[in-house]
Amino acid sequence: MKSSCISHPAKEPLVMARQWQVAFCDGDFCAALLLSYFEYWHNIKLEHADKNKKTNEIAESYGDLRTQDESLLQYHTFEEFGEGILGAFGQSKIRDAINRLLEKGAISQYTNPNPKYKFDKTKFYQFHPEVCIDYLTHSYKKNDLINAQNTDNTKSNLRTLNSTARSLRNKVSTIENNESTVEFNVPITETTSEIPNREEAEEEGVTFTRKQNSASAAPFLAQSDRLIGDSLTPTQNKQVMQAVNQLFFSGYFPCSLEEAISSITETLLSESAYTKAGVDFWKKLNVIKKSIQNGTWTPPIDALLKKQENLISELENWQQQRKKIVEKIRDEDRKIEQFTEFKAIAQQRNQSFTAHETVIVNAVEKRSTLLAELTEFDKTKSVFLTFADSQSVNGIANGVKPYSARQGEKR
Repeated sequence: MKSSCISHPAKEPLVMARQWQVAFCDGDFCAALLLSYFEYWHNIKLEHADKNKKTNEIAESYGDLRTQDESLLQYHTFEEFGEGILGAFGQSKIRDAINRLLEKGAISQYTNPNPKYKFDKTKFYQFHPEVCIDYLTHSYKKNDLINAQNTDNTKSNLRTLNSTARSLRNKVSTIENNESTVEFNVPITETTSEIPNREEAEEEGVTFTRKQNSASAAPFLAQSDRLIGDSLTPTQNKQVMQAVNQLFFSGYFPCSLEEAISSITETLLSESAYTKAGVDFWKKLNVIKKSIQNGTWTPPIDALLKKQENLISELENWQQQRKKIVEKIRDEDRKIEQFTEFKAIAQQRNQSFTAHETVIVNAVEKRSTLLAELTEFDKTKSVFLTFADSQSVNGIANGVKPYSARQGEKR
């Protein structure tokens, strides 16, 4: 690795996710970070397993037991997961990301492998590098090839569109096709992945009028990575993700990464937002980025933040209700403990303890009912658990100004 211009502190934690890991996790950045985290610890376990195996073989040759751990199982608490990704996501999101990795087969989950501790519900994880290798070999490169072919097709379509535009500009400015027309003024330019600035875009004069049942030029508009159709292309989605990652970790978003991506995507697809940019994807994305950095952007995410702000009081009420159930469970625990002691004393004194047993049985039954009630309560109110764990709601609850009140500021 090349030396850096900054001398970083030695052995300081580093969080990193590769592009293929984000793609493997379907754009889930938290899952990608955890995938990298599991890979890191798997490499350490491999190194230790080799050393421990040699140590055990030597011990066994002298008639001793194999006492060193040769397994590749990893044990991490959710607090350690959070520390491992430097607190980028909360436990609720981490839990979802772990489930995604389990579904993908990148990791598997086990209870305590020691048969002496069958009662232990601690979760152990094993990383499966072969799943990632298979993805990189058969899926990731294949997707790149498909994207490259789509790019070639797009360039060909744009050349055809530009040729048509040149001919039409010399003759007539409209195309008649049965029920409707498409009016356009398309400059003859090279297809590029660079985002043009405001001045260049205005000089090019790109304007489109989108109507239903448009002429034969419409398919080219939808397929072009430069133009915005009914939905974003894979290349456009990739550019949005890169832009959001840059802005998000620079502190321009008071919301989650997924909410930021969704919000920018909705703004790009909206025909009523930034109309001067028309359907030029690069121009519109560039304008959105500038407005975010300048603090003048009013995205749909503001509505979500206001909704979350209104839910704070409901969240507090929910927490109070849950607290009451938990207190009742603790009361029954204390009752069981107390009357178990009374029963033991009665037995020692050869006294009747039937009444004590009745109280204990009733307390156990009530405790079981309360636990079931608590479980059901958490299921029906899981939305509040998500809000309570989210950065945006915690920020509002702690008195941090909402996005609309701190435009232009960074976190």
